[in-house]
Amino acid sequence: MVVTASDGSIRNKEEELAILQPNANVRITRVINEDIALKFISDAVVVTALTRIDFEARTQKQSTSMMRYTAVLPKSSGSWRIAVLQTTRLPPPVIDATK
Repeated sequence: MVVTASDGSIRNKEEELAILQPNANVRITRVINEDIALKFISDAVVVTALTRIDFEARTQKQSTSMMRYTAVLPKSSGSWRIAVLQTTRLPPPVIDATK
């Protein structure tokens, strides 16, 4: 697996899994995937989605992170496995205080 992170760094599977481990300073409260699209190409699928992650950090109140991701998953021996993942951080959503 090759991951291109939103900061431009490139990671392998082990490095990506290490980053996803629980962190005592951050508690994820919700993850929502929206705008999910799949494009099948032969024995592979390209998946895109918009992901909203709500979290609480020890030093601040509730925060939200938005990301757009693209993943390529080839099918091998009957299983789909991520070969390539790219994430792009988006600006935080604007909250309309009048609603």
